Parts: sequence; C-alpha cells; structure tokens
Amino acid sequence: MIATLGEEIIIPPQYQFLPGHKEISKLPEDSEDSVFIALDCANLDRLGASKDLACGSKALINIDHHPDNSGFGSINIVDSKASSVSEMVYLILKYMGADFDKEISTCLYVGIVTDTGRFQYSNTTREALKTASELVELGADPNHIFQNVYENNSFAWLKIVGRGIEKAVFMPELTFIYTSITLDDFSQTGASLGETENLVDWLRGLQGVHISAVLKETKDKKVKVSLRSRGGFNVSAIANTFNGGGHKNAAGYVSDLELDEVIKALIAAVTEACSAMQAAE
Repeated sequence: MIATLGEEIIIPPQYQFLPGHKEISKLPEDSEDSVFIALDCANLDRLGASKDLACGSKALINIDHHPDNSGFGSINIVDSKASSVSEMVYLILKYMGADFDKEISTCLYVGIVTDTGRFQYSNTTREALKTASELVELGADPNHIFQNVYENNSFAWLKIVGRGIEKAVFMPELTFIYTSITLDDFSQTGASLGETENLVDWLRGLQGVHISAVLKETKDKKVKVSLRSRGGFNVSAIANTFNGGGHKNAAGYVSDLELDEVIKALIAAVTEACSAMQAAE
C-alpha cells in the first residue's frame, strides 16, 4: 500500500477481495490520541509516510518477525522464528480469547501463504502449517484465496511483468540478476507498484541465479529495491548497508539516489558480497 498524508491508499488488485479493504482510505492527519500498531516493519524508516504518525501516537506497538528489528516501539513483540506477522497476530488474538470468524481467518491465512511463498520458503515451519490448518478450520478457504491472490491479475500486471522481464540484466559471474521499472513503465502500462511484488521471486528462480533484485521508481522520487537470494547469500546484509533490512533470503531498502546510481551501488555491494563469500570458502 502506497500513500502520503492525505492521499488515497492504493491496494494491489490481488488483495482487493480481502474483507475490510474498503475501510482503508487514507492516512489520518495526526495520531496524537491514537495507538499506532506497526506490523511487519523492521524499523521506523520502513513506515514511510506513516513514520510521523507512529512517532506522534500515544503508544506505538511494534509487532514483527524480522531478525534485524530495531525495537522502535514503546511495546515490542518481535519473534524472528515466526513465519510471518500473521502467524504472530493469530497467536496473540488466540491468547486474548478472540472470536475468529471467516473474515479474520481469511486475512491471516493470506498473510501466512504469501510470506511463506505458498508454503515453499525456508520459513515454512511446522508452526506455520499448524496455524494455517487451524485458520482453515476457522473458515479460511485455500482455493478461494489462491484464485484471488495468484490467479486474479490485471492486464496491466501482465504488461509490467513483461516489461520487467524484458529489461532484466543477468551477470553470471556474480550469479546476480536485476531489473528496473521506471515511473514511465508504470504510467505506460497502467500498473501499480504492488503488482510487481512477485517479480523478484521469479527472477531468483532462474538457473545460475543466487541473488535477484527489482528496482522500482516511486511517485515520491525514490527507488524501492527488493532483494532475494538462495544458498548462503545474505541479502539482508546487503540491504543493511543501504539502511534497509529484512531476512537472509528476502530483504529490501529505499534509496534517494537516481536509478542509475542505485544500480551502480547495488552491483558494487553484490560484487563485494560475492568476493567475501568466495574468500570464506
């Protein structure tokens, strides 16, 4: 979801089936008398336009599973072993004795299935599968969710993904592949930023690739970088050098530099990471 203060929040088409999504309209102007709950966010800067609201709130609750979480909340609930924040929220609500209905179960199941890559990533634990099973018992429909999240893409999505694949650059000596999507690309295809979120995972799946990246220009003249890896490559460490963060195999950061400069700096960081890994072998 992308927005600045007072602007409409854009929800990617594949999540517009979720119960309650129409209640999300725009960021409030202030949060002085509110409790702010930050979900799945490693540090304050990752909150983007919501950062000032978080800092100005009466209480800031930080619920996250990133290992590099900075503990920025007045209350911090961080579990790096959890598959997803949705799994954590489920356990918190269960502990509180909440009444689960189909709508709540659906939303939580979507969070788990997307964060685990349809239960294929290394964070697919026994606990994650157990939670998913319980959510199905409580009303979540896996087939309905799959069709909406993964088989409900727009034609604009097809065009922006095609453009990203066409522009991909493979550097076999680094086992690295990246692509970039500009504001012109978004404008010409009519796609939203959220419709590119799985592209980086597809690039990672190519033969001979250990690190993939997708760089996207945003409306506020920044570049959002998504990183993925497999094997021993730690993209969280790469993201940390640019004030970002995440997990070992999935991380990201935002840069104020021009796109060409971001690409150059990222290639240098990947080169250094590959050299360090080769030296350690």
